[in-house]
Parts: sequence; structure tokens; C-alpha cells
Amino acid sequence: MIVGIIERGAKQVPAKTAELERPLTPPVAGRSERVTFYLADDAQGILRRSEAVINLPAEPTERDRELLRALLGRYTDKDTIHSLPGGADIRDVYIVNGNLAIIDVNDAFADGHRSGILVEELTVLSLVETLAANQPGITRVKILMTAKNAKPSPGTLISPNSTMWPAFLAWLRNCNPNN
Repeated sequence: MIVGIIERGAKQVPAKTAELERPLTPPVAGRSERVTFYLADDAQGILRRSEAVINLPAEPTERDRELLRALLGRYTDKDTIHSLPGGADIRDVYIVNGNLAIIDVNDAFADGHRSGILVEELTVLSLVETLAANQPGITRVKILMTAKNAKPSPGTLISPNSTMWPAFLAWLRNCNPNN
């Protein structure tokens, strides 16, 4: 016996999008806060300041993680001008001695990030400036990643051993006095 099912008006399964590939996290419990994002604009090669109201937990490291996750969410919008790989996420943020933030990104972030000095620089600056704008005590940032297929290239800014953020940001601020 052969049984067949025919469904009229069957819907097609949507193609995978970055939003669908992003890890599912529970809703953030906490109070609503006005935050500042620095969003990368690839076409202009700049960061654009933007404000939003989001829920953030009270605990500082959880707060910073959710802040950066909200920033990454801006880069998964279909109209984004700086896209990140599908599934890119912030695993955790660690605060050391009150002024050093270590941002731990997942494999999808590290392995799938587009290559290129400007694109990488804008991503790093977006993370760093957003964190610094909302957590004034942060003066140094390191980004921790384990990229399975990473091939170091000259000028790559996303690196777990980069210690030049404070000097670079000071230089950048001197170049652009409006920030």
C-alpha cells in the first residue's frame, strides 16, 4: 500500500539567514537602559554613533556580553552596511582589574569574518568603542578567539595577542576630534 500526502499551498522553507543561524539566547532579564552603539559603515570606512534602549542585566560582565550581543544583532539586519557571519556571537566578556575587558567570540565569528584590514578594523573598533562608551572604566580590550581555519595576514587587527588598543584608540581620537 502506498500512502501519499498532497498539501495545497505548501510553504517553501526559507533560506538560511544570519538571523536564523545566530545562537538562540533567552530574553535578557534586567532593566531598560539607553546605550550607545558605534556601528561600522563599510562604504564610508567610519563608525556611526547610534543610541538605543535595551534590557541589560545588572551584573557587569553579563551586562557587557548582552550589550555586545545587541551590537552584533545590528549587523544581522538585512539592511546592514557591515555584515558579520551567520552564527557570530559573543561567548562571554571578562573584566580584569576593572579596566581590561576580554571579549570571547565564538568560532563562527572567528572563522567566518570577512578578511581585509578595513573590515576587520571596523569590527574591532565597533566592539571596542561600544564597550568603552557604555563602560567608562574600560581602558584596554583584548579579543579572544580560536579560529580553526585562520591564516594570519599582515595588518590583521583581530588578534588574541594585540595589546595596542589604548595607543591605537588615542591616535584615532586625535585624528577625529568629534569623538
